[in-house]
Amino acid sequence: MPLHESRQQVDPVLPMVVTPDAIFTWGQVSDLVQAYRSSLNALSKKRVGLPFHADGYGVAVLSALYELECNIFLLPFHSTDDYLQEIAQKFELAAIVKVSVNATDQPQYQATDTFNAKAESQPGLTILTSGTTGTPKAARHSLESLAKPTRVHPSFLQTSWMLCYRPNLYAGLQVILQCLVNGGQLVVTAPDSSAQLIAQHAVNAGVQYASATPSYWRWLLTFAPRAILSQIPFKQITLGGEIVDQHILDRLASLYPDARLVHIYATTELGRCFSVTDKQAGFASKFLDQPSPDGVSMKIENGELMVKSANAMLNYDPLCGQQCDQSEWYATGDLVKQENGRCYFLGRRNDMINVGGNKVSPVKVEDVIMKLPGIEDVRVFARKSSIMGQLVSCEIVPNADVDQKALRQQFKAHCAEYLNDYETPQLLKFVEQIQTSSAMKKVRSS
Repeated sequence: MPLHESRQQVDPVLPMVVTPDAIFTWGQVSDLVQAYRSSLNALSKKRVGLPFHADGYGVAVLSALYELECNIFLLPFHSTDDYLQEIAQKFELAAIVKVSVNATDQPQYQATDTFNAKAESQPGLTILTSGTTGTPKAARHSLESLAKPTRVHPSFLQTSWMLCYRPNLYAGLQVILQCLVNGGQLVVTAPDSSAQLIAQHAVNAGVQYASATPSYWRWLLTFAPRAILSQIPFKQITLGGEIVDQHILDRLASLYPDARLVHIYATTELGRCFSVTDKQAGFASKFLDQPSPDGVSMKIENGELMVKSANAMLNYDPLCGQQCDQSEWYATGDLVKQENGRCYFLGRRNDMINVGGNKVSPVKVEDVIMKLPGIEDVRVFARKSSIMGQLVSCEIVPNADVDQKALRQQFKAHCAEYLNDYETPQLLKFVEQIQTSSAMKKVRSS
């Protein structure tokens, strides 16, 4: 299934990719693919790295390389040369392919010492998970396996989808595929755009569908003017990549009462596992009772969510040193509790804070704090302590008109009422914005 070809009939003059500076039609991207196939033909069936930006040129390069049966390692678009060289060496890539944003010249590739090595026998798309130390995990998919969870329907034809995730990651690819298989138009924002510019771009492009992390949605709702946000004609808003709390669901439902709210649970390795549409945090316990129609089975073992998924990756790249048996249960690392017929996420196992032997869930503490009025966002994390091992710390983004001194007093009283002493943040700092990773997820380290 070529990336640049829809499963529905599309007029080639219609827009396919819309950026703040350019519009690429379906016909233009198709012509670019053919030109790039010719100029990149020497890379056929090789392992190549692609710093990927999802404008018309980037989509065309990705599609051309896939048609050339390359094993494409998707990399952040603004990767440094040192990082690209490091990845090329670790994964024995034959070349790094580069294309400039809004450039009309042909994409260039830089061959490596392994360029003339044996051809790659397993073409596909390889996604690097967010490893901060050592060799990152490298999950290999095909376009077919990535597109398996997508929904094709005439009502999606030429609808407008905004890409908020990094396109080189699983979530970003899902948005791109869901849009393009239905002949939609992909709305791409400029890197490092302000919340106001992103909201205005969404209004101008008539965005109907958007998917992002809860942290991204909180950032957008906090820093983009409500007058602009309210003009976006959303039909569906999707959240994923982090725990979806009730507070952000309620904020979105209040601003977009007619929009369908969906939160999705997916991982790079497992693919899309399930979605929830009832505007409530967590998921129904009945999801654990039997496999889903998509072939996903789940269970809770020692408080951790375990999954087997028909949407899973093909395998790990052998050079990342990881192994995965598709027939086995996969430990997600996500802690879950069941309560009154519903399952709630407590956070990642390795994000738990150890206060003198007591395990503290940052998610639980954040949920309690967000019930205080006058707070836009909060981040709870651990700080080292020579006495207790770790202490609970938090950063709060207060409302613009809030009295911070009064809020600090209310914070102390509120935590004393609803949290144990060891769960109560010992350090509180007011900040303008919550720290997030490049994937727009909360950073849990101090």
